[in-house]
Parts: sequence; C-alpha cells; structure tokens
Amino acid sequence: MGRSTYSGRGLVEHRANVSIRFLLDKNLLNRGRLQATWESGINQTRGEWSEKIARVKYNLQVLSEPGTAGVIGKMIFETDYKKQRYTSYHLIEAQPVNLGGLRYYFICGRCGRRVKAIYYGYTGWACRHCCQLVYEASREHRNPFYLRSAAESSRKKAEYLRNTNHPRLANRMDAKADAQEQAQDIVG
Repeated sequence: MGRSTYSGRGLVEHRANVSIRFLLDKNLLNRGRLQATWESGINQTRGEWSEKIARVKYNLQVLSEPGTAGVIGKMIFETDYKKQRYTSYHLIEAQPVNLGGLRYYFICGRCGRRVKAIYYGYTGWACRHCCQLVYEASREHRNPFYLRSAAESSRKKAEYLRNTNHPRLANRMDAKADAQEQAQDIVG
C-alpha cells in the first residue's frame, strides 16, 4: 500500500522566510544593541505570472550586548494581507556552544519551538510546523524520476570518493546507487 507522494501541505521552498543565517550574514545579531527595520513584498508565483499578495515590515530589536546567552531580542512582523494588518513577534535566543560561541534560534510565537527560520503563513509568521510546511524532497521519495536522480547522484559521489582515495566509501555509494536503481525499476 504505502503512502502517497502528495501531501496537502505547502512547501518550505515556496514560502517567504527569515532565517537566523540571513540575520547573521547581515551581521545583525552579534553587534550588540540595535534596532533595524526593513520592508519587502511577498509575491505569489503561478506558472508565468506573479502577483504581490502581501507587504511586510520587519522590525528587529536586539536588546543585549554581544556574547550574552538567553533571550537577546525579538523580531516583529507587520504584514498587510488582503487589506488587513497582522502583527506577530518571535523572540530570539542565544545558547552557548560547548567549544565557545553562541548558537541563535527564533522561538516560535505560536508553539514555542526553537527554530532556525520563520515562514509566512498568510495570517502571520510562524515555524514550518505551525504553517504545516514540508520540504520538497519529502514528497519525491517515491517518484521514479527522483529515484533515478538519486542513483545518479550516488554514482557521482562514488566517483568522487574513488578519485580522492576512499575506495571503501566509494563501494558503499555504488551499492547504494544499485539499490536506488532497483527501487526505481520496482516503482516505475
């Protein structure tokens, strides 16, 4: 029997988001106290046309000095969608790492989970679990075209490992590619 490759959930890859990586790349989290504001639009693309469906004002408030663990600030989203304004905020937490430094997380304002990204869900911003989003790869696990590309990818990895003097790992990757090709023959 098995489960279907289709799920009614939306895809993470097709949603607007703000990630911790984005904030770190812009050097917004480790500079100390600051307030940053920016705006952007959210577009919905269908086929060849695209339309703006929402306007978002992002407001980042970092309230602690660099190197401080615990809740260090918050991210506020003011979203205009279908002539209504939705406001949501998510705390930002820093946790110490074993070998020094800090790891940053959003705390989802709906469920309280520590997450690395917050996604747009039409009535507000939340983690992927609250927005009921899945990764595209989770839908492709039974698709014969995906299995074919997975086998090709495994073969390329095996070739790379063989060229970098890792013959045992290369043999394992070849065996994995064989299994993926057999699965493709069964499914498709």
